[in-house]
This record gives sequence, C-alpha cells and structure tokens, in this order.
Amino acid sequence: MGGIVTIESHEDASLIYRARDGSIRIAEDFAKGYEKEMPFEVKRPIVTLEHETLIRQHWAAVARGTSVFQPAKHITPAKFFYTTFYSKLFERIPEARALFRSSMSVQGRSLTGIVSTLASIIRSPDVVETTQNLALEHARFGATKDHYTAVGLTLLETLEYVSGPEWSIQIKNAYLTTYCFLYYLMLPVILSTKPSTIDASIPGRITIVKNITENAKCLTIEVDFPLRYHPGDMVVVGPKENDLDTCVPFPISSVYDANVKSLEICVDEVSTDWLYAATPNTIINVYWVHSGVHFEIDTPETIYKKLLFISEGLIGAGFNSMIKGLSLVPDSNPFDIIWMQCDAKLISYFTPPNCRVLYSSTLTIEFLESIADLTQRHVYIGGSEVFITNSFALLHQMGLEDLNTHSYTLDIARTSINIQI
Repeated sequence: MGGIVTIESHEDASLIYRARDGSIRIAEDFAKGYEKEMPFEVKRPIVTLEHETLIRQHWAAVARGTSVFQPAKHITPAKFFYTTFYSKLFERIPEARALFRSSMSVQGRSLTGIVSTLASIIRSPDVVETTQNLALEHARFGATKDHYTAVGLTLLETLEYVSGPEWSIQIKNAYLTTYCFLYYLMLPVILSTKPSTIDASIPGRITIVKNITENAKCLTIEVDFPLRYHPGDMVVVGPKENDLDTCVPFPISSVYDANVKSLEICVDEVSTDWLYAATPNTIINVYWVHSGVHFEIDTPETIYKKLLFISEGLIGAGFNSMIKGLSLVPDSNPFDIIWMQCDAKLISYFTPPNCRVLYSSTLTIEFLESIADLTQRHVYIGGSEVFITNSFALLHQMGLEDLNTHSYTLDIARTSINIQI
C-alpha cells in the first residue's frame, strides 16, 4: 500500500495530476497503491470540465425543484434532498444514526455542502488538504470506510430519486467519478486513522424539574454535546440502564441556543413514569434529535404568516417551541398565530408570546368555527393518532378537506426509532 500522506500537505504531485485540458486525476502510482481499497468500479477517476459542468447544472436544477418535487409535501427542494438522503442512508446502515445526533435539517446543510464541493473540485486550489482534513475530522466522530461507501451509494441513489426525468447516465457518471476521486484522497487517512468509538447514546443529566400541571413536569436536560435542533423537533431519550429499544421521543419545548448546553421536555406520569419520577442529577440516555414537522426560523420565508395550532395535552410542547421560535424572527410583517389547546385543563405553562391561546376540553365544530379566517390559515394538528383522525374528520364535515394541514405526532418519531433498532 502507498505511503501515508501528510494532512498538512497542499497539492501533492504524488497524489493528483492536473492535465492541460483542465481535467484532474489521481496519480498512477498512488492509485495502484490503493485501488484494492476502492469499493467502486471507477479505479482511475478523471474529473473533467464536462463532469464539473454537468454536476453544477444538475445541482442547480435540483435546488430549484425538479418535476418530482412537491412543495406542499417536501417544503423546499433542499429539504426534499436531505430528508430523502438520510432516510435511505439509515435504512442502508442503521448504526450510522448515532453519527448524526442533531436535527437532520441542520445536518442537511452540511450534506448540500458536499455536493457543492463535488461541483468545484477542479477549481479548488487545495483539494488534497481540504479532503484529507475532512476525513480526519469525520474519524473523530466515528466514521469508518464502510460509512464512506454507504454515503456514496446513498448519494447517487438520492440524486436519482429527487431528479426525476433530469437524471441521466452521464450525470451519474459525473457524480460517481468525482466521488471516487475524493474517496481516493481520503483513503490514506481512513485506513491509517482509528475512528473514535461511537456509543448509541450520550449521557444527559437532568438539572431542573418543574411541575407544570398536577401530573406533568418540565425537565431540563444538560448534554455535553452540540445537539442542534429547530423549533418543533423531538429528542429521543431512554433510561440509563436500558438499550435503544426502550427509548421514547419527546417534543423539545425550548428554543435552541448555541450558548446553552441544555434543552427542555415535558413529561407526564401516565406515559413515562420512569422519567416523571426522575430527580435532579439523574442521568439518562440521549440518542438523537428527530426532525419531522418543525420551523426553520433562519429561513422564515418558508413559513406561512397566518398559522393555527391545534393540540392535545403535552404534545403542545412542540408547538410551544415553534411559536416561541417565531417570536425571534425579525420581521416587519409579523406572524398571526392562534393556538387552540384541548385537554382536561388549560396548560398555563404553554403561553408563548405573540400568540392568541384558546381553550376547550374537546375539539368541536363550534370551537373551530370560532376562528373566522380558518380557511386562510396553515393548520398544525398535534396529538394522538385518534385525536388527529378526529380533527381531520371535523374539518371534512366542515368542507375543509383541502385546508393546508400538518400532522404532529409522536407515532411518526417512534416509527423512525424502530427503523434504527
């Protein structure tokens, strides 16, 4: 096998070769030393100007939204791309889930950065150094050679899926060749650097326990990890002594702050007695953030201005963070928000700013009719499957089956957990 490359080196003639036609390739001696480690069929990748142009043009089309992109379902083309990618990646290699603990939408921006890198390799003056430093950084997070292979396969599969009729064998070859070129440059680091051991969970310490109703509490959980999330995201946690098959998702009721290493969740006695009984300094397992229905408040242009939230019980914790998050958006045209809470009693802890809160023990047609401009709002319904089903039935009875609605339920998060087990 070829010698180990220094991470500090810039372009090394022993690794890559730039031809007069503008193409860039792996040096022959270097390729011979590592070709047995290359899992893809492209053993001598030559990235041409045509490849770069194809990738740049194709990615621009994906970013605009191809014919298979559905705004109501996928929200944005970028979200369509990265949610598809991570869904396929974790299906292919479930153990990789622990490498991505933060919100998938946050991770997704790093993923789109990879594609941008593929589209600019030829113009990059320090592609060797950048690529190998990236491999070194990923090793610290536990990335292995199998992970890089799975990422490459999933990337191609995802790009084809989100492209629709825009996809072609020429575009596939451009992406595959470029990915193999980068893979070669990373191989010396991948093979010589022992990846960190990644546990399925990280420890979380309960620091504050606050009663919010007679049988519900708000818990503050501190984690020594940059766990990033969006308003509306959920966190998957479990008892310290148990495995992943006993973990539970909870809506995060706090808003992310890069300067704070903690988050808040709300629990009740009936659904999770072990967590309800927890006291300060109790250690629990924290697995990852689940991204479903949420607001990306750093791109407020994607969020509708007139909103209606309908919640059942503590599922409203997720809506609480979504509404609080919107209050942080600087905007001369403020959001118009109504929150209809349905429970045995009003949860006074859920009183975010810039929001009109209405209460009823049950959701009825009369309660819905109290919203004069209901048809002009985007509606978010959160609760059990039964509550959501009944809510939609009421809307249908009112002739509002075409209303723009979003379901917020723990069952979707539980399904994603089961896929990882």
